Amino acid sequence: MTTFNQLLGTTSNDSSLTIKQRYKLLSTRVHPDKEGSKVLMQLVHQAYEKISIGKGEHQLILPTSASFKKCEALGRKLQQVKNERNELVLLNKLLKVKLYQTQNSLNTKEDFVINADFIKKVAQLEGENLLLKNARDQLLSQIGAIPAEKKLTGEIRSVLSESDVLATERVRNSDSKSTGTLLYTRKFWLSAVSVIGIITIEGKQVNWRLFLGWLSEMPSEPSPSVVRFKTVESNINIDEKPLS
Repeated sequence: MTTFNQLLGTTSNDSSLTIKQRYKLLSTRVHPDKEGSKVLMQLVHQAYEKISIGKGEHQLILPTSASFKKCEALGRKLQQVKNERNELVLLNKLLKVKLYQTQNSLNTKEDFVINADFIKKVAQLEGENLLLKNARDQLLSQIGAIPAEKKLTGEIRSVLSESDVLATERVRNSDSKSTGTLLYTRKFWLSAVSVIGIITIEGKQVNWRLFLGWLSEMPSEPSPSVVRFKTVESNINIDEKPLS
């Protein structure tokens, strides 16, 4: 019969450090990843536990053939699971790469949309800039025309001043003459009628000196007026004030 000490290669007098070293060595050799098996790994682990509690000389009970078959089936299934896991890991890596490529593609599309929007805004700003430039040119042309307008306004004011002053003088002289003539005519007929009446009454009570003085009175000339012109930009205002 095989004991636990025989399986692990130790004796009852070995220290715990020696037992631990033997366990690590055998575990490495019978590990499933090192071409071992899960059953042998379980036996080594069981022997280490028994020796650690002082039962190294107890007999090792080997599993039956059915147990070995079950362990082998479990080992095959475990290997299948490992293979599936490796495939899933590889698929995960491929999906990550595809996701990265998709994100880059989306970023490229977003950049394209942003660039198109930027180009549209630039075109709009260029149109507004052109309108502002045209408005500025119109203002500059209007500002440039102001001196010419001022010069023309001055010439018009000068011409109007001279012509209106002459016209005013003619009107005033004409009014003065017509007024004097009218007064003389009225006084003449009034005097004639009065003389006829006085002669009819024999003229005994008439003050001839006062009557002749009244005939010799000259009509007062109307007060001359001065025409003043005031020009504001393109509008011409005429103020007429009597000469004091």
